[in-house]
Amino acid sequence: MKRPRVVARLVDLRPGESQTTIVSFVVLTLTSAAYTALETARDALLVTWLPRRHFGFVYIALAACALPAAALLARVARRWDPRRVLAVLLLLAATTVLVYVALPIRQIVVVAFYVTVGLIASAVFPQFWVLVGTALTVGQNRRLIGPIGSAAVVGSVVGASAAAATMASLSVHGLIAVSAATLAVAGVATFFVPRLPTPRTPPTSRGATPALATSMSAFRDEPLLVRVAILVALTTATALVIDYFFKSTIARTIPSASRGTFIARYYAVVNVVALVVQLFLGAALVRGFGVANSIVVTPLFSAVGGTAALVGNAFAMPVLVLKAADASLRSSINRLTTELVYLPVSSSGRERAKPFIDGALVRMVQALTAGALLGLGSAHTLKPLVFSAIVVVLSFLWLVAAVTMRPHYLGQLRRSVVPLLDDDRRALELDLPSAELLVEHLGSDDPLAVLAAMNTLERRGRQRLIPALVLRHPDERVLRRALEIFASGPQSRSDWHTLARRLLEHENERVRIAAAGALAAHGKLDFDRLASDSSPGVRGYASLHAALLGPHVNLVDDPRIAAVLHDDSATLTGLLVAVAVAEPSPRISSVLLKLADLPNAPDSPAWTNLLARGTVQHREPAMIPRLVAQLPRWESRETIRGALVSLGEPAFAQVAKALDDVTNARRLRVQLPQTLGRFGTPEAAEKLLDHVEHDPDGLVRYKALRALGRLVADDRIGVDRRRVAHCIRANFVGYFTLLGVRVALGASPVLPSGRQSSAFRLLAGLLEDKLRQSIERAFRLLKIAHSKEDIHRVYLACIGSDKRARANAAEFMDALLWRREERPLRVLVRIVSDDLSREAAVDLAAAHLGLIPPHTHQEAVQAALADADIKVAALAAMYAVATGADGLIASVHKAQERRPSLAPAALGIFQDPFAARPVPT
Repeated sequence: MKRPRVVARLVDLRPGESQTTIVSFVVLTLTSAAYTALETARDALLVTWLPRRHFGFVYIALAACALPAAALLARVARRWDPRRVLAVLLLLAATTVLVYVALPIRQIVVVAFYVTVGLIASAVFPQFWVLVGTALTVGQNRRLIGPIGSAAVVGSVVGASAAAATMASLSVHGLIAVSAATLAVAGVATFFVPRLPTPRTPPTSRGATPALATSMSAFRDEPLLVRVAILVALTTATALVIDYFFKSTIARTIPSASRGTFIARYYAVVNVVALVVQLFLGAALVRGFGVANSIVVTPLFSAVGGTAALVGNAFAMPVLVLKAADASLRSSINRLTTELVYLPVSSSGRERAKPFIDGALVRMVQALTAGALLGLGSAHTLKPLVFSAIVVVLSFLWLVAAVTMRPHYLGQLRRSVVPLLDDDRRALELDLPSAELLVEHLGSDDPLAVLAAMNTLERRGRQRLIPALVLRHPDERVLRRALEIFASGPQSRSDWHTLARRLLEHENERVRIAAAGALAAHGKLDFDRLASDSSPGVRGYASLHAALLGPHVNLVDDPRIAAVLHDDSATLTGLLVAVAVAEPSPRISSVLLKLADLPNAPDSPAWTNLLARGTVQHREPAMIPRLVAQLPRWESRETIRGALVSLGEPAFAQVAKALDDVTNARRLRVQLPQTLGRFGTPEAAEKLLDHVEHDPDGLVRYKALRALGRLVADDRIGVDRRRVAHCIRANFVGYFTLLGVRVALGASPVLPSGRQSSAFRLLAGLLEDKLRQSIERAFRLLKIAHSKEDIHRVYLACIGSDKRARANAAEFMDALLWRREERPLRVLVRIVSDDLSREAAVDLAAAHLGLIPPHTHQEAVQAALADADIKVAALAAMYAVATGADGLIASVHKAQERRPSLAPAALGIFQDPFAARPVPT
């Protein structure tokens, strides 16, 4: 079916959706019109022919008949497809209603007619939404359920207006006949809904699970359904009391002869108000505030209206206003939000629980509420004041249930997108079997296995499980690592001292130095034993102890230290080990600074690590700039970072200053954000956020973003969400700007030169990479703003191919971004996650953000030439020259005039990049 242009402008219809949407709209309009007309006739007959004290019997009779009817309908629905079930229901309803045209009006007939109309509503409308739910996907439901649902309000306006116009000229029987005809037309129109694929259902067995047990299992599996059931129960009870209150007031204040006309006109006005709310407030309210927040609107108005009726006491006007507000909001905003709140629930859970909630539960609540009202009426206590008080209490409970729905709704969305995971920090804890396995590996002959086991135990704080006997291992790497761990361990552990003293005579010099350092760290080293060692490293180690016993205040002036400072790297390393483990002293700090500045110092990671250890040991602030300068070396980076963090505020100030200095080498600046984040302070978070916002280097901004994300996640540091939201929006603007360029650029043109094609592939590939990076940055920022949420999995769902996961991820973010500064981001997240073509996504984003995307291939190349990223501009220039198009070459010439660095940047990619065609002058 061809999509009409008018409908396309009003509704986001996409190819293949028109027939289902339009026919569903027509069916619901006709059904709602017929039901509203029947409701008008039903209520007019009720308030005219039955005493007020008997109204409760009607509600109880309806509930009693609805339960077996629902069970029968469930049986039929299991055998037939939803379209056939709805068509048969509508035609059967038309036939049944037509019977009442021939019956005389009596009290028993009025009660039967009231029950019949109620049964039609309880069967037809839920079945219609079952048909829509099976005909549309989850994403289509989110887009189209509002426009389709508006048909109910349109039909109500048509039915109420027709009833008001014909009530004076036609009898009630005539109105019933017109309604029956309308139902028949709706039944016929149902057959025009596209045929649904028939699922293969396994044959039921005698031992099949009963329907009630199946429904109850859904409540156990998905806790949100319990909250939905509570909400629906309170909604039903409040609606019934308001309806009872309204009809009782009509019977009390309106003359019998005028009641039918009054009700018809009143319903017409109410439904017009409902249509206005649906068209201008309903969808906008849900888009602006989300489902979880919009669901409180109807109970809030009911509570306010009930309070007004309570204050007005015997006056009829507050009751009429209360009923009007309830009816208009219930058929628009409340219906829309109630249907949407089911969407995070799995398909199987919804199929099992929704029939029970909308059928049996609603009827049981109606019966209990009607019974309570009937009892109060029989006791002659059901006065307007009591009615108003009941409405206020129920509305308040309904409001509480709606307000507390948000965390449960968000939790269900979270579970539908992000599986329940244990806290990652628990992974660091060792259970007994794992600990036993690691200890077993400590006795391995493979040194790598022993090293891995020791490192694992050390990282998890289980160093005491490493036995002292590991110092008997033949491999020198194992010995040095074990001595390092023992040296940093508690002073109370002494079982390794004896074995470490034996290692002072080990054949390997580095083992002897490591043993001396470990024993010295615990005050157990006999320096006299080192004096006889002739190896350079040990001699350098012993020189510090000898100098400390000498008279020189500045140890650098000691002849033994001075001699070592001019010796080879092994002797220098021994001296630095001694400095790193010595007791803090200003005399030793001077030696540390001298060693750090030596031109002949070893250029190795081990030397840098020892400098870092010595800096921490002596708390020497003058070493901070020297350590910062060593950060580009990856081998010692983590050790340096740990040392800087241990020095506290002075180191933080120096690192922040180095990051702010844009003249520093890029290879240094890109390592500073992660270093800054290791301090784990609010000041560090503030500084990193500043660089995310304003740093001129894109790579530094990205590094700052990653560091900020890790800091917020690990240290639970809060950030200014307003500033983060601004950064997120900026990244989305960048993403959709690049996407517009990529869409307009199109596919690779067919050109004779292979080099030209390569230039296009490079440009297109770079744009694709930048698109991925910009959307990843946006979600990283969302993770910073909501550190407790697993936004990474939401990001994967948004860019994945699973339509249901993408729709649930979008709904989750829609509910999560409820703060004022974050609300504008909802639309952008939905565009990214929605099942849209790239062209449609660019158009929607451009309309929302006020962007002007390029529309032609030439405009796309010109936009790429003006891109802030010099690499994009350079590749665009190369491609433009390679095409040979005069217009593009002229654009390159202008771009070179504005940006002289364009040609050098292109030379960094290809030699002689603009040789394919001379640039015109």
